[in-house]
Amino acid sequence: MAIITKLNNVLCVNISKIDNVLKSNAKFFDDNTFCPTPTPTPTTPVGTPTPTPTITLTQTPTLTRTLTPTPTLTQTVTPTPTSTTVCSPGCCAIELWYGRDCFAACGEQNFGLFFLSIPCNTDPCTLANATGIFVNASCTTKAENGSYTDGVDCYDWDGTSLTYNSFC
Repeated sequence: MAIITKLNNVLCVNISKIDNVLKSNAKFFDDNTFCPTPTPTPTTPVGTPTPTPTITLTQTPTLTRTLTPTPTLTQTVTPTPTSTTVCSPGCCAIELWYGRDCFAACGEQNFGLFFLSIPCNTDPCTLANATGIFVNASCTTKAENGSYTDGVDCYDWDGTSLTYNSFC
């Protein structure tokens, strides 16, 4: 059994607690005497009538805590593939007003039945979803260049692309 006089190179006199335990309540550490209070040793030297206390310290190895890492389990989520529904392009009938520009189209003078090509046959048949304006049910004969409206929004058609222009 050894005597511990310092812990992690800290002298006992500078230690007040260890792991929230007061030093005065920790008399032993790993079966070693921990930071003992020095006890004066009475000696009677020749010719001196008064005893003089002598403190004897024994050096012991310093204990060092070593932390061992604990593996952490990490849950890995593997995504489940979802089926992607592929839809066919559609061609739907709609009644629209039209003119050379949005002012004329929104004036609601010319009205007719047109066909809109839409990316997916389940999409609503609206100018906002359309990719083109046609005059036949198979969406193969392009409508004239100009502006087209459903009475709310006006779009410009140049025979290739359909572009939002303004609100009527």
